[in-house]
Amino acid sequence: MQVGRAQFGPDAAERVLTEVWEVHNHDGDTLQITIGEVFHDSDHDLGIDPGLQKDGVEAHLQVLLAANPAAFGDGWTLVQREYLTPIGPVDLLFRDHTGGYVAVEVKRRGEIDGVEQLTRYLELMNRDPHLAPVTGVFAAQEIKPQARMLAQDRGIRCLLLDYDAMRGLDIDALTRDAMRGVDVLIADSSYTAQEYPAKRGWGHGSFDSSIDYARRAGAKVLFCTHHEPTRSDDALEAAFAQAVAGRPAGESAPDIRLAREGDTFEF
Repeated sequence: MQVGRAQFGPDAAERVLTEVWEVHNHDGDTLQITIGEVFHDSDHDLGIDPGLQKDGVEAHLQVLLAANPAAFGDGWTLVQREYLTPIGPVDLLFRDHTGGYVAVEVKRRGEIDGVEQLTRYLELMNRDPHLAPVTGVFAAQEIKPQARMLAQDRGIRCLLLDYDAMRGLDIDALTRDAMRGVDVLIADSSYTAQEYPAKRGWGHGSFDSSIDYARRAGAKVLFCTHHEPTRSDDALEAAFAQAVAGRPAGESAPDIRLAREGDTFEF
C-alpha cells in the first residue's frame, strides 16, 4: 500500500526519478518515497554507539540512594551497588523489610527504555533460585506517564527522587544568597498568587514570589517581567497593583516596578 508520494509539479512526468525508497512496517503497510533530484548527499560518522550511560547526576543519585536505603522504606538494607547480571549490572540491589530482594534502576529522566531495561534484569534475576523472588523499583527525578504506566503494568514500583533534597541543599537559600544586596533584580512574575497553584511546574514565577525574594535578598529595585501574554495592558496593571497593595514601604523595602517595553533606566 502506498501511503506517501513526493509531488514534483505539472512537469513531473518529464522528470527522471533518481530513486524510489520503500519502508515497510510489521503490518504490511508501505511508505514509498520517490526522489526526483538530489541536491546534497553526505555521510557523517558519529562514532560507536555508547549505549545507555549514566550522566553525573545519575551516578550521584545512585551513590546517595546506596547511602540512604531509608529513601525506599523502613528496614531496607543495601546488598550491592552495580549488581552484575548476565546482560549487565543493575544499579542497586537491596533487601526490603521482609528480607526480599529488590532491584533498583536509577535514571535522571525515567522513560520507557529504562523500564524495559529493568524488566530484562528482573527476568534474569528471578531465574536465580538464590535470589527469587526479586521485585523492582524504577527511581528517577522525572518519570514519563507512559513509562509509569508500563512499570505499573509489570509490577514495578516507581519512585520520584528530589536530587537537591537528597544532597541536603536549600535551593531557596542558595537563590537568595546569589541575589543578596543586588541593585536591580529582574524576575519572572507571570502569575498572580491565585493563578500560580494551577501553573506550578511550568517554569514561571508569580508577583508574590518575586517580591518576597527581592525583600529577603535586600534587592534595591525589583522589575517584574515576563508577563502572562493573554493579559491585556489594563489587566496587567490591575494584577500588579493588587500584588503590591499593602506591601510595607521604607528604606529596607525594594522599589517594585512593572517592566514596560521601551523603558530605559540607568543605575
